[in-house]
Amino acid sequence: MLIPKIIEPGKYGTSVQIANGNNGEAEAYSGPWIQVINKEIIRDPKYSGINHYELHWNLPGRNFPDPEIGKPPHEHQEDEFIFLFGADYDHPQELNATVEICLGEELEKHTISHPCCICIPAGTIHGFYRIIETRKPWLTLRARQSNMLTEHFRMDLIPEEMKEKYIHKECWKDINWD
Repeated sequence: MLIPKIIEPGKYGTSVQIANGNNGEAEAYSGPWIQVINKEIIRDPKYSGINHYELHWNLPGRNFPDPEIGKPPHEHQEDEFIFLFGADYDHPQELNATVEICLGEELEKHTISHPCCICIPAGTIHGFYRIIETRKPWLTLRARQSNMLTEHFRMDLIPEEMKEKYIHKECWKDINWD
């Protein structure tokens, strides 16, 4: 578990967190964590309504397991916003990467090559999220509008010819789903 590092103790000591990185934990598939914040990490009752946030780097040569097809179709019980930011100070309007995501049960494909926000309402199926190319480091910020992460994988939506390409099925397990 990522443990927060508090800058100074005191009444508001938990209000300023040092970026916890991966704190010895596994990294995000595509690069190192910068910060993960949720109720599991900040165990201060004054933040009982905190949502789930993840910020991580995406680096050249790093990718998801099964990069040819990416993260399988799934849904959440909470709204999700995925922000993709370029990290090139001289060219902030460039993502320096190409990402693909499919949205809805019909898996409508979208190819992204500029900084953006992908807005995904609760219950909306999305997936085959994959990084096609990373030319320079870039950042992903995921904001889920709930204090508990939920995730339900819809392997039933994967076409038969693609199912055999998922070698790392152990990576795609439901989380907090009833």
